Amino acid sequence: MSRMTDKKERYNSFNDLTALTQCLVDRNILIDLRNETSVAGKITNVDGFMNISMENVVYIDELGKQFRMDEFMIYPRYIRYIHIPKEPRQPEWNKPNPSS
Repeated sequence: MSRMTDKKERYNSFNDLTALTQCLVDRNILIDLRNETSVAGKITNVDGFMNISMENVVYIDELGKQFRMDEFMIYPRYIRYIHIPKEPRQPEWNKPNPSS
């Protein structure tokens, strides 16, 4: 990876909606794709360009048929909608301290 790419990726991670997607790592999420299909599974990795890697995936085609897959990779240009849970996970620094 070139240095310029690394800077761009880091910039996106802090200043773009990529950061929101990176907060969903290790969560089970439903993602709607542009071709009228959906993918549901656990997000394992999101890079600075919002490429999403998932595992234990169920791919749902436009007819509603479901296909199980071990791994799935989504490029950001194919994402239509990411279903974000109503109760997002709190960052470690924001959790209340039980000892106080």
